[in-house]
Amino acid sequence: MVASHWILRRREPNQPAVVLEVNTDITARRLAEDALREADRNKDRFMAMLAHELRNPLGAMLSSVALLDRAGGADAAASIARGVIERQLAHLVRLVDDLLDVERLTHGRIELKKTRVELSAVVDEAIETCRPLIDAGSHQLKISLPEEAIFLDADIVRLAQVLSNLLDNAIKYTPAGGTIELLAERAGSEAVLRVRDPGIGISADMLPKIFDIYFQAGLSPGAELKGLGLGLALVRQLTEMHGGTVAAISEGPGKGAEFVVRLPLAAGPEHDKDRSPASTETAATPQSEKRHRKVLLVDDNRDNADALACLLETEGHDVRAAYDGPGALETASQFKPEVAILDIGLPGMDGYELASRLHQSQPELVLIALSGWRIEPRDSRAREAGFRYYFTKPLDPKELSKLLAER
Repeated sequence: MVASHWILRRREPNQPAVVLEVNTDITARRLAEDALREADRNKDRFMAMLAHELRNPLGAMLSSVALLDRAGGADAAASIARGVIERQLAHLVRLVDDLLDVERLTHGRIELKKTRVELSAVVDEAIETCRPLIDAGSHQLKISLPEEAIFLDADIVRLAQVLSNLLDNAIKYTPAGGTIELLAERAGSEAVLRVRDPGIGISADMLPKIFDIYFQAGLSPGAELKGLGLGLALVRQLTEMHGGTVAAISEGPGKGAEFVVRLPLAAGPEHDKDRSPASTETAATPQSEKRHRKVLLVDDNRDNADALACLLETEGHDVRAAYDGPGALETASQFKPEVAILDIGLPGMDGYELASRLHQSQPELVLIALSGWRIEPRDSRAREAGFRYYFTKPLDPKELSKLLAER
């Protein structure tokens, strides 16, 4: 491939100009650019497949741990083992989510679902996420919130992720039994969140780089490197998507660190706006009023399907499991379920086609998509197929139980 350009040059004064054509072979450069683009596409495909392959076994394990919790038992060793497995699974789930979120943020594929959110609801959700890690490290969490309600126009899930990532970072680098501080306040037209820890600290030359993707600060000899260098990068990008800023402060190695997030307050009246899902949540349905559903569960990963089916049965639901589309249609015609939980990546007939056919034969059936592939809000296929809810694996069994208990 050749690129040409022209140069107009005069030989001597009062003499006609000479036009020179310069040809440059850019074949190698174009081939290299094409190779980089293809490598980037291959990386995206690999990351998506990796997430899918990891989420299926994680889902099966989460359901199984919930089953063990239900079974209970007085054996202290078994109780300790269940706690360890549960905490480590939660850690694995967060690592997978962070990997995928960084990739999607880099390509602009994350959309915020903003509502009117009360700051205390964000704090509660973040603490709930980190509570197992806090307890495991015997850390003390000191919380200071303002008495007045502070409202933000924000995506509560993503904002809670910002705060939980900061807490998770503090937990990693704070010695066992140490005290972590979480402070929130109103400062003019901003809400300010501060997370302080007495941990390993950050050197002055590392502070400007701490929010870079994949960055890992050098540690002192013998110290353990923790995490993938993704959490703080997500904090910065998600904070900036909310119109805010984040900064790290430290007096140096061994002197702890403080992370400060500043977010714009919600504009307009606070009392008549939509509240966050967490703040408008109704009281849990009393046990005596909980509905027992007829549930069809379809997943080609048998471990995932069987574990989740067994878990739902312990809650009193009548469950049938199927492992492919044709089997699900046959079961549904006889069983007449109220709810169908469908995997999307089924062999042959995928979850979208199966949902459409189930919806046509039984329009009142509540369809729930549960997939190892993340379903983007802009993807209309789920709605067109008749899905009312859709979740990415691994689904928290408590969230599913709550959904099935709703009237």
